[in-house]
Amino acid sequence: YNEENAFEFIRVPGPGTNNAFKLEISDGRLWVASGFPQHPGNWNNTFLQTGFYKFYQGVWENYLPDQYPIFGSEGLSDLTVAYPDPTNPDLAYVGSWIGGVVTAQANEILQVYDETNSALQEREEFDRNDGQGYVGVADIVKDREDNIWMTNGYADEPLVVLRPDGSWESFSLGNNFGATDVLTRLLVAQDGNIWMVDNRGGVVAYSPSENDLKLFKSGDGNGGLPNNEVFCISEDLDGEIWVGTSDGVAVFYSPFDAFSDNPSDARQILVEQDGIFQFLLEAQSISVIAIDGANRKWVGTFGSGVFLLSEDGTEEILRFTSDQSPLFSDVINDIAIDNETGEVFIATVEGILSYQGDATGGELSNECLKVYPNPVRETYSGPITIEGIMRNSDIKITDMRGN
Repeated sequence: YNEENAFEFIRVPGPGTNNAFKLEISDGRLWVASGFPQHPGNWNNTFLQTGFYKFYQGVWENYLPDQYPIFGSEGLSDLTVAYPDPTNPDLAYVGSWIGGVVTAQANEILQVYDETNSALQEREEFDRNDGQGYVGVADIVKDREDNIWMTNGYADEPLVVLRPDGSWESFSLGNNFGATDVLTRLLVAQDGNIWMVDNRGGVVAYSPSENDLKLFKSGDGNGGLPNNEVFCISEDLDGEIWVGTSDGVAVFYSPFDAFSDNPSDARQILVEQDGIFQFLLEAQSISVIAIDGANRKWVGTFGSGVFLLSEDGTEEILRFTSDQSPLFSDVINDIAIDNETGEVFIATVEGILSYQGDATGGELSNECLKVYPNPVRETYSGPITIEGIMRNSDIKITDMRGN
């Protein structure tokens, strides 16, 4: 507030605001969608306009409403995802819970996709002041054939794809969804099948090649989920599908049979604590499950901080809470891992911070291995780091005599 009785805004070199709803990383670029719909539980609009951000090589690139008039003209608010194109990670597809999708690159917003120029559908029962309906996009993912898949909230055809040739297509997915059901999070599995979160109705699997659909809910023979209220879904390095619900974690160990006549149920993980057996993170609301380069699971919760679990989920390796770590809040919105460096980015309701993890992703070939410390003396106690190895490599460590 200066002598001319006017306000001057001084922007520090950080993210545009403390709001961080969804994190995505590609080739060292961290993209942040500030969000957010009312969460968890339901996806109602909050009309939050705080933009989106990119972090690369220590520099933040912010796309804020006061700098881009398109936020006002298109009603862009409640940004749900900023997804970097894997072939061009400086280009992001940004989903909005009101204004459809925009593309952004190099401090420019390039394109808007909504009900007027795409297969995205509006939520007709709620009209904006400009006469348009809300176009809600919850998640965006690109597959190996360069198709860009999107979940279109509250639409009659809630799964939408943008083909490499610029054509659009939408899918109704049958009559399995009620008025309050919304397809939210989305992943394209290693086998090309699409898995989606129905926020109140379990998990949806869709096969583009067979045009087949399966719905997995709670109950034996019906999907095996501990609860129909699902918040997140992830595929680990072995192709297993991990699901986070309002009552802990479940795993589809055989997702390859999802479209068979007798698909396998998801299973909860039984763990022992102080001589008592219970299901993994039972009664915890799971907000995110992220997979690091060692196939370990970073699990975020709505109120209990962050857990780092072993590959099979039976061992707790680390635990972070606001009481015993620098974590800003125990309410976690998302986690993203840079597999090149092992850095783990954590989005809390109070802002973003990162932790330097000790696992990186595997390489495509074994080239220029680095091993340190080298040599390893008999008195040394600590980690030995081997960089540059392929995933699933066999590692043999010998002494000077070959033992």
